[in-house]
Amino acid sequence: MAVTVNYTFSAETEISLADSYPFVRLFTVGFFNQRNPAEERPQRQLGRQGAVKIEQPWAVASSASVHDVKDLTGGSDFGAFSAVCWTFGRQLADELNHSVPLGLISSNIGGTPIQAWSPADANAACNGGNPPPYPPQLPFPPKAGVPPKPCAQCMGNATLYNGNIAPFTPMAIRGFLW
Repeated sequence: MAVTVNYTFSAETEISLADSYPFVRLFTVGFFNQRNPAEERPQRQLGRQGAVKIEQPWAVASSASVHDVKDLTGGSDFGAFSAVCWTFGRQLADELNHSVPLGLISSNIGGTPIQAWSPADANAACNGGNPPPYPPQLPFPPKAGVPPKPCAQCMGNATLYNGNIAPFTPMAIRGFLW
């Protein structure tokens, strides 16, 4: 999910297509770890006064917003929108005959284990009530001959969920992809 549109095989086509989807909005969450789920109202958590980092504020889909958004983000290092999220959203818009406005939220960190992105109760229910290791160990599942090491981006199970997904749970979200 962290691979951006400008690194796809059909990058030029995808970038130019974005100008045809002005009813699609894009938003990108920055990296944020949190040991407990966010308890504040979502609008506060989403950067107006909260702690969640925003890499790309809500933007109309366009060749600029999917490819090179430095001008839209006040000069941050954020470069382009998630290719998986954009492609899914574009195909969904086509399936819906461009009749429904769509908001795409990209919240991802490459190379991170599912345990960090899952709520604590989901982790606790895994493996017959024996949750995965804390902090998550990579590679997961373990591979012969590869010594396990802690996930560098995770503080433990559920921390990426708590900081990057939980703030959105009060919103009217119709679907997600992994």
